[in-house]
Amino acid sequence: MKNKWFIEPYITKQEQKANKALDVVGEVIKSEAKIRVPVDTGNLRGSITTDREHLAVGIGTNVEYAPFIELGTEKSPDGQPFLRPALDDNVEKIQKLFTRLMSK
Repeated sequence: MKNKWFIEPYITKQEQKANKALDVVGEVIKSEAKIRVPVDTGNLRGSITTDREHLAVGIGTNVEYAPFIELGTEKSPDGQPFLRPALDDNVEKIQKLFTRLMSK
């Protein structure tokens, strides 16, 4: 591409801004999930983390029983969701925050 030298620094700068914004958004969702998670020993709450890779952020836990709490079981089919609601209930807030951070 003939003009790649001109476009590349702009793309890189935008990607850096997006990654920083995703870090902030990920922390917001993680904080919400930690507020919502049911607590017995605190192990599940303490295990909630963010993991950002290039232009993506994940919020989750490595605790083996987390899916049973989030999604439910035969005995408790509704579960006690904490990850999905942390995102779903804050979509508008997250969109505004992301937009604001990208416009800086």
